[in-house]
Amino acid sequence: MHKTLIAVVILTLVGAGLYYVLTQYQPNPESASDRQMPGTGSLFSTDGEVTGTIVLINTEHAAVDGPYVITVRQAGGESAIIAVPSMGLPTCAAREKIADVYALQPGQVVSARGTVGEGGIIIPCESSEHFLSLVESN
Repeated sequence: MHKTLIAVVILTLVGAGLYYVLTQYQPNPESASDRQMPGTGSLFSTDGEVTGTIVLINTEHAAVDGPYVITVRQAGGESAIIAVPSMGLPTCAAREKIADVYALQPGQVVSARGTVGEGGIIIPCESSEHFLSLVESN
């Protein structure tokens, strides 16, 4: 009987604690929008453009629906990142204007226009005005 009473008390305390945590958390609408993906009415609604020499092409995460990540060095020496959707690419509004990532190589110069995401990453996809194109081959 004593063990049953202890178990009931412990379950009651755990339940009360869980109830408190779940009812006290009120998400801040502004911070919630910071976590939304581009194109969903989020904070990331501005477009940006970048031109630079390809330094690195990372296709590692594309197999699991991650983006193709292209790192370029701009004329002033700054680096920029272009993230091209992999699995969602066929549904992109700019699909016809996005170069084949597998045909690109380090040393080539590319230009991209897209939504500016977290950290300044350029995501060419959501508008028919977006693009990723080869400017100059090495």
